[in-house]
Formats: sequence, structure tokens, C-alpha cells
Amino acid sequence: LVRRRSSHRTFERLEDRTLLATFSVNSTSDADDLAAGDGVCATAAGECTLRAAIREANAVAAAHRIEFDIAGPAPHTIAPASALPAVTASNLVIDATTEPDFGGQPASPRAVALDGGSLMGFPFGLDIQASNVTVRGLAIHNFGNAGLSIRSPVFSPIFNTVIEGCFLGTDP
Repeated sequence: LVRRRSSHRTFERLEDRTLLATFSVNSTSDADDLAAGDGVCATAAGECTLRAAIREANAVAAAHRIEFDIAGPAPHTIAPASALPAVTASNLVIDATTEPDFGGQPASPRAVALDGGSLMGFPFGLDIQASNVTVRGLAIHNFGNAGLSIRSPVFSPIFNTVIEGCFLGTDP
């Protein structure tokens, strides 16, 4: 007597997964993203700027990271020509310690600086309007308003925002 095994296989459904989107800033220029929401941080020149990375992170519905890999020796100064877009994406990490020139904690100079010295008026440097945001290793200075703002535009609480290893309001 020969028994045949059933060829019917069952599969277990797994939970939905969302891939982490990582945008690598490779330019200190201030150009905007060419097509926000397409999942690619790229200006018309093919670069990924901080402005473009924030715009793309805000448009993509996923957890994401903004990392830095800017060519040339540090410090790398990003001087926006106008206010940067507010950070409205939850579950975002902006991590300047990923810059290859980053010298470590805490006394070494920052490799990436956000300088608002050329801006008119009173814009914020980074305007965080979402929960679960981490900003790490940036020097933020020379802004007419706060260099870093954590606020809700709709009066709802913002949770789990972490600022670590940053120089705020001082020279890099």
C-alpha cells in the first residue's frame, strides 16, 4: 500500500512590512526635490540636498532616515536661501553622525552645520511638527528665530522627539 502525500500546501500570512527609506544628503546646495513623493531624493542636478531629503521624507509614507555623505573635507555648511520645509514626517531620523567626516562625541567639531546667516526674517532652522523624530549630530546656528523648533501646528501633542549630540545656537 502506497500513500501519496497531499500536494496541497498552506501558507501562513505574514504581517505587512514597510521598508525603511534612506535619503543620503550628498550636497550642501539648497535645491528642491525634482519630484517629491517618488521615493527618490534628487534635485534637477541629480544631487540630494537637505531640503530635497526633508521634502521627500514628508511625502513618503514610511519610516525613514536622512543620512549625510558630502564629498570634501568638513565642516560642510548648508546655508538655506529660504526657510526649510517643516518636518511633518513621523518616524524620521536626521543623522549627521553618518557623515564620514564626523569626529565623534562630544567635543569634536560637527561635520555638518546648518547656517541661517543668509536668511531674511525670522525662520526656524529645523521646524519639527511630527512625533518620533530624532535629530543627531548637527550644528544649527545663525537663525533669526529658534534654530530648532518642536511644535504642533494643530495643538496636538508631539511625542518621542529626541535631539542628541547637536550644537544649537553656537558656532560649529
